[in-house]
Amino acid sequence: PDDNGSSPSYFMEFNGKVYFQATDGIHAEELWVTDGTEAGTYMVKDINTTTQNYGGSFPDNFTVYNNKLYFTAADGNSTHLWVTDGTEAGTVKIAPATYEEPTSVNYLFLFEDELFFMAQYQTSVGKELYKLDATTMGVADYSLEKINIYPNPVKDVLHILDNNLNTQIISIISTTGQVVQKIFNQNQVDVSSLSPGIYYAKIETNENIVVKKFIKK
Repeated sequence: PDDNGSSPSYFMEFNGKVYFQATDGIHAEELWVTDGTEAGTYMVKDINTTTQNYGGSFPDNFTVYNNKLYFTAADGNSTHLWVTDGTEAGTVKIAPATYEEPTSVNYLFLFEDELFFMAQYQTSVGKELYKLDATTMGVADYSLEKINIYPNPVKDVLHILDNNLNTQIISIISTTGQVVQKIFNQNQVDVSSLSPGIYYAKIETNENIVVKKFIKK
């Protein structure tokens, strides 16, 4: 560490070790790991080798999923979704399947054994909800589907326009991933009792699953 210290932060236990963000005075904030010993404490990978973003990748949003550790990190001006198995070679960036490089990725959370996150992958669209496709290690868009919700923002009743796809389950999810309401076989849900803020409507039809963001007034 330099005179300002190593500034360790954002600790996450994974496979018997602790991963965190830190600097050693030579590299800016990067991904580190420790097993509790001096010899077992080291930088996993220098992710940001540029001078952008103060030279650090600032790993954050650590989430364990399918026996791997997922996190967000910047390798320049953009923040990406990354995954590590604990080795330098096994620490890689997850590229989108069909979109250009993101400008930001944030808010990782698990829901029903799937990894969701917020990201902006398209210049014409703002931040939307995406999920990791664990079979291809790609990114699937869960927002640009033929299912719509209205009104948005909503005060009382949220309506689902499903184009005859037969909505079976509507789950209302908070930004922390908690299911706060679940409705079966209806095309509307009363959200009047919810506190104002941002929520997600997970809509399960007979053909697919779509997640839409909405604002409760």
